Amino acid sequence: MQKYRVGIAEGNEIALTSKAAHAAGVGNQHATIYQEDGHLTVETNDFALYKVYVDGYQVRRKRLAPDSVLGLGKGRKILVRLREYFEFNTDGTVEKLRRPHDFTSDLMKLKGEWKSRREIENYWTLRRNALILGVILALALVTYLVAHNATLALLVGSIGGGAMFLFNRTIFDRFRQRTKDEIDARKKVQVCPKCGESLLEHTWSDLKSKGGHECGARWELQ
Repeated sequence: MQKYRVGIAEGNEIALTSKAAHAAGVGNQHATIYQEDGHLTVETNDFALYKVYVDGYQVRRKRLAPDSVLGLGKGRKILVRLREYFEFNTDGTVEKLRRPHDFTSDLMKLKGEWKSRREIENYWTLRRNALILGVILALALVTYLVAHNATLALLVGSIGGGAMFLFNRTIFDRFRQRTKDEIDARKKVQVCPKCGESLLEHTWSDLKSKGGHECGARWELQ
């Protein structure tokens, strides 16, 4: 069984060393989190002295879920969100304790699929333009095969493609909607793992260079 000490002492696995934690009366070793068979349980080290709340309810000992939030100290002002301190597998079991504020593994799971807003817009614009070019070439080819006149074929293809470009709003609306749908979907996924703020404006290279977020989250991306 693995133990993780929670409190204001710097030697704790979960060290709450902020001035706010001291002011709220969090103890040196306020509580202990136990890991057994991939699951976490919290236990207060002194029920009378050190108050521990899980999702708003005071407990002496309580099994925890990945999204559980511990409230410590006076007025439950010090919040310990488990996902900020532990990495979890998809089945909800614990993988390991994080380095403080390290969210590298969370973002690395998105590496192969990451697209910024600009990359999404460019992708669908390219698809739309490729369709228009394909229509131009198809019209030109058909005209050439029928009339055997290269000049006429180019003229018909250009006029047809231009007309499609200018007047067929259905195609533009369709690609505009696809762009919007992908952006909306990625807004929910491409977020800071700690605070949830959207990172959609950033390319993967941007994230690598930034190395973190204003909320205190840190990462080292490959």
